[in-house]
Amino acid sequence: MKKLGILMIVLAAFLYAKPAFASTPSPFFNGFETDINGWIEPERVASGTHEITSATGLWHAEATDDFTRWGGYTNEFPTGGYSTSIDIYLDMTKNPSTGTDLRFDFSSAISNTTGGHRRDFIFNVGTDPAAAGKWIMSASNNAPGWPSNPGRDPFPITETGWYTFRHTFQNNGSGILEVIMDVLDKDGTVLHSWTLSDPTDVIGTEVGGNRYGWFATNAFEFLAIDNSRLTVKVGPPTDKELCKKDGWKAFNNPVFKNQGACVSYVESNYHANKRLQTFTATDSLYYNGLTEAAGLYATGPITFTWNPDSGIVTSGHWDETIGNTVYYNIVTSGTVVNGTVELTFDRTNPNINHFTFTGTLVGGVLTGHMDGPYLFTATGL
Repeated sequence: MKKLGILMIVLAAFLYAKPAFASTPSPFFNGFETDINGWIEPERVASGTHEITSATGLWHAEATDDFTRWGGYTNEFPTGGYSTSIDIYLDMTKNPSTGTDLRFDFSSAISNTTGGHRRDFIFNVGTDPAAAGKWIMSASNNAPGWPSNPGRDPFPITETGWYTFRHTFQNNGSGILEVIMDVLDKDGTVLHSWTLSDPTDVIGTEVGGNRYGWFATNAFEFLAIDNSRLTVKVGPPTDKELCKKDGWKAFNNPVFKNQGACVSYVESNYHANKRLQTFTATDSLYYNGLTEAAGLYATGPITFTWNPDSGIVTSGHWDETIGNTVYYNIVTSGTVVNGTVELTFDRTNPNINHFTFTGTLVGGVLTGHMDGPYLFTATGL
């Protein structure tokens, strides 16, 4: 009991402390072929251990209440979002009879903008007590969970094997975090999905980057795991030049088979209508709050161009002037659809930042809010 108590104290220190962190998530992978780097502290085992063949390669790991930081905690949300995934072996023989009720909860959590804990997104998984030889799962923000909770869209599994549990963290289009939680079979086919989102999870204001992956509870002696990874979304390309000289290989949102496929994507999505439309304003007004009464914070010219057929913004920038300092903000993605405008900016000079605009463009007047509560207006052509 003393050893267990010490272990729990150590785990708590690792999970909830604020270690040094990078600004945005970076790619991470460990398939346990050579080590358990990035994890605390599953046991690495050879394929065939406990009659389980590794999902890939010759090694996997056996986890109890272990966790990973996916390469390190971060406090900034990447422009295209990111995903985490892990392969877990589900054995139907662990449910030999009706009434068997063994469970585990696996979380992939998000950080806040200071690198601290914000929220858990949890697969609640276990044997189905209502039927022998079957597992059942659902998704929630809580552990311990109830896998067969009828209010959480439970999904059954009836075949023994490896399954991928994937979290995709992305902008819902209005600056709010949404997390798509998929379970996939060994061939990569999505079997079932859940989408979790909370309106208070404003990206850049409340939501930062990745936190941990953690078996928060586990009633099994061990769980076989393999192929743990964090993938940062890169793309889509907006110019054919980005596809050339093997540039197409860098994109995973979407993935391309070759340079030609990348070029075709750009031509279809960004150049279907050669008469691209542009909004340009020589000045803008950015306020300290929801209304003009909050006081003016910044000014500066803004311009962006979009394809009216697809609605996709192809380029743009906003030169934000605060006092005597000009911040150069580049439009990295966005849409203009039926007068509704959504823009994502990345700042590279004089410091790094990223933020979003959501609003309308009517009669040459751009009106909306930056990062949720800050009024922004501009009148142009």
